Amino acid sequence: MLVAAPSLALQALLKSAARRVGLYDPAAGYSGLTPPARALFAAVASAARPLLLVAPTDRDVEQLTADTRYFLAATDGVSAADADRLALPFPSQEVDPYRGLLPHLDVASARARALLAMARGQARVIVTSAPFAMSPSSQVTVLAPACGEATAQEPVEALAVTLSN
Repeated sequence: MLVAAPSLALQALLKSAARRVGLYDPAAGYSGLTPPARALFAAVASAARPLLLVAPTDRDVEQLTADTRYFLAATDGVSAADADRLALPFPSQEVDPYRGLLPHLDVASARARALLAMARGQARVIVTSAPFAMSPSSQVTVLAPACGEATAQEPVEALAVTLSN
């Protein structure tokens, strides 16, 4: 259940638990975390720098994004609307790029929203899927550099040029 305004006790409890298990250590590596634990780690680790979180399947992207938004709101005390802007899904196109089909409008919109938020430095967590990250047409390797190449005058145009190459 998503709480509209997490209590200060819950915020203190989550931060204390994250500190005890070492989630604030940027040099530590973690494996075998459950999906909610991954979301808590993403919320805590993204305070230092933006994070690309990879879900196992396309179906898991939305749930992991929702969990991350909850933990962002609970640990940082931000509103649900702000958490929605801080953690964004980057779904796979769900179509074969070699067949010339266009992705669904919702998918294209979510991808554009995530790219624009990254270009503006407003997103803390971007959630994508492993099938997208492993696909031969994947643009995961240009997501981070694309953010640095966009200028204030033409963020969308610069991203479009970078991602089309």
